[in-house]
Order: sequence, then structure tokens, then C-alpha cells
Amino acid sequence: MGRRKKSSAPVPAAVAASPDRSVSDVDEVPRSPAGSSSCRDKVEELCAEIQRQRDVISVLTTRLNFVLSMFGIDEIPASWQHGEASKCNAQEQATTMPVVAFDRARSALSSDSSPKASFQCAVLSTVFREKQQQENRSKNFVVTGLSPNVHNDDKTSAELLCQNELNLSPEVTSCRRLGKLIPGKVQPLLVSVRTAEQATSIIASARQLRRSSDAFVKANVYINPDLTKAQADAAYQARCHRRQAHAAHNKQSALRVPDPDHRIASHSSSATPGSSLHPATSEFIPSSAAS
Repeated sequence: MGRRKKSSAPVPAAVAASPDRSVSDVDEVPRSPAGSSSCRDKVEELCAEIQRQRDVISVLTTRLNFVLSMFGIDEIPASWQHGEASKCNAQEQATTMPVVAFDRARSALSSDSSPKASFQCAVLSTVFREKQQQENRSKNFVVTGLSPNVHNDDKTSAELLCQNELNLSPEVTSCRRLGKLIPGKVQPLLVSVRTAEQATSIIASARQLRRSSDAFVKANVYINPDLTKAQADAAYQARCHRRQAHAAHNKQSALRVPDPDHRIASHSSSATPGSSLHPATSEFIPSSAAS
């Protein structure tokens, strides 16, 4: 059997005219606009994905630094965060980083303490300090809107407020103004009493100020507990939750209860057009006849 002849593709005229020119010298065929647009969209999609991954890495780095700080470990070096290390040392750095971090933690702590024990001690210390602050502030309350009196000092003013408005006679031990003195504004007054029970009774009776016979006290003076930062944040979150729940309840109630005006309007619209009810009779009389 004879060999099959290879089929040759047609050669452009320019190449046939110049036999010294190779096939690689032939100009490439330009891509279609549709293919170029598809490649551009793909590149933009990859760039957006890279930016999302960078944002995720940034958030995770911040959280990791916070956890490491609880163990007394320094933050992650900036060169590791921004990927400036070479690829050949990436695996080595990933292996040595935990070792170096925990070595620093052990050197900062005593020989018999571990990072876990250090973290537990830090949490217990924070809880103990918060509890101690709450106990110290349990004998205090804050009066807002009580202006200084030229005739009485702040201690006497606080005692008179409790006696006249709340019918209570606490033993006030000290008073001091909070914050900086700003012209035109009244500094809150921190009042300390002898026992926590006295402070609790005053705070529980603070609503009576809204029913005061004194217009200024009724509109401007408030009594609140002396909260720590953690207590204030928790109280704020609870207020936000109650407002959201109240708004959602009102929205659901508005959707369930039909509007009486709407029912009356729909009933009147179903009546015969051009007619009106005569006051002296129960029959409908055309408008033209009534006029």
C-alpha cells in the first residue's frame, strides 16, 4: 500500500510571493471584540475576588492580634501581614511564628505558667475588677440637670431634692461634679450615700420626678445609677433591643388591624354613582332630583 499524501493548508499570497519568509513571520489574526470583553470581565472578577480575600485577611489579622494580646504576645509583624517575605521562607515562617510567639509569652510569665493559665488569670482579673467597681458604685447615683445653687452647696441640694421630691432622707457622704465645666451646660452630680440600700431606694423612686410640682425639676432633673462602662454598654444594647422589638410589634399590629376609615371609604365607593341619601328618607334619591 502506498503512503497517504499529507494535505497542505492554503498558503496566503504574501507568503507564496516571498518564499524566504517563514510561517512564524505571518501577522497574528486579531481577536474578536467579544473575546476581548470576556477576558476583561474575567480579570475584573479576579481583581474583585482578590480584594475580598484581602479584606477577610485584614479582619482575621485584627482578631488574631487581639487574642495574642490576651496572652501577652506581640502583634504579627507587618512584613508577614503584607506578604513581603519570600515564597521560599513562607513555610519556615509559618512554622517558627507560633514557637517564637509562645517563647515570648513564656519569658514574660513565670516559669510555671502557661498561655492558657495566663489567659484565664487575665479573664478572672477583669471580672474581679468589674465586680469591685460595681460594688464601689452601688452606693452612688448620678443627678443630671441639677444646677448649682448659690445658697446651698451640692450636698445640701442633693439632700433637699431627695427629701422634697422622693420623700427620702439618705445620708449623703460626698458629692462632686463630673466632666469639664462648659458654659451654658450643667455638669452631672455624682452623689455617694452611706449604704447601697439607700442608693437603690433613690434610684427606684426616681420616676417620681416626672410628677414633680416644680416645673424645672419635672422637665430637667433625672436620677440614674452610677454604671461602669460594661454596665452602660449592656444597658444600651438592651434599650436598642427593646426599641426594635417594640417597633416590630407595632408594625405587625398595623398589618393585622384593618383601618376603619378604609372600610368606610370602600363601603361608600360600592354605592350607586351619582346618588345620595336624603336626610328625611331611607331611600336613595338621585343627585339630580335632590338638587
